[in-house]
Amino acid sequence: MIDRLGTGIPGLDKILKGGIPFETNVIVIGRPGTGKSTFCYQVTKSGLKKDLSCLFITTVGPPRDVYEALEELGFDVKKNKKLVFIDCYSSRLGKFNSKVDTADPSDLNTLSLKIDKKLKSLDNNSLVIFDCLSEILLKNDPSRVSKFLSVLGAKIKSKDCIGIFTIVDEMHDEKIITSIEFLCDGTIEMTVENNKRFIKVDRMKTTLHPLEKFEFDIKRKGIALKELEDFFEH
Repeated sequence: MIDRLGTGIPGLDKILKGGIPFETNVIVIGRPGTGKSTFCYQVTKSGLKKDLSCLFITTVGPPRDVYEALEELGFDVKKNKKLVFIDCYSSRLGKFNSKVDTADPSDLNTLSLKIDKKLKSLDNNSLVIFDCLSEILLKNDPSRVSKFLSVLGAKIKSKDCIGIFTIVDEMHDEKIITSIEFLCDGTIEMTVENNKRFIKVDRMKTTLHPLEKFEFDIKRKGIALKELEDFFEH
């Protein structure tokens, strides 16, 4: 059994002592353009390379965007059967793909049923990526979303899976962000300050990690943290 999954992000796995523990739900918080989706793509690539199954729930774009991003990162997904989707984006455009499960982000009951069905088909030690929760929060009462996430998070952990959820922090009341953090086992913040990108691990289950912010770049191969040797030497 694998204890952790490496994120595939140079430097971050060193901070996380090898990666994200299984049976863990992580919230990734940041404004638009900070790299949250790229983070999700790299974790997805890392899991698929290890032959793990991945359920990708997308509200920010169609599944095609995920395929293209993974191919840009150097991973050929055309013949990969381990990556499955629930498309919560295309419904608002009135588009439906018979080859991909679609759901209206305002209909949490139907979305829950579709996620349950997909989860049951996944092996243990799989990935569940939800990018992004903000669309769900904008179209539903926050208390219903909290209940939805509480149940979903428990189901993810019951299968020893890893759940990655993204959220746009400044779009929502601080109490909502805090309540979602409470439901998760790890929090990662991504920010842009003075035209520089930073990542910070606020907490991660069973992991003793630094609390400093680390600068990173987004290049052709994705997110890469700046040199960390000086920090770990001290």
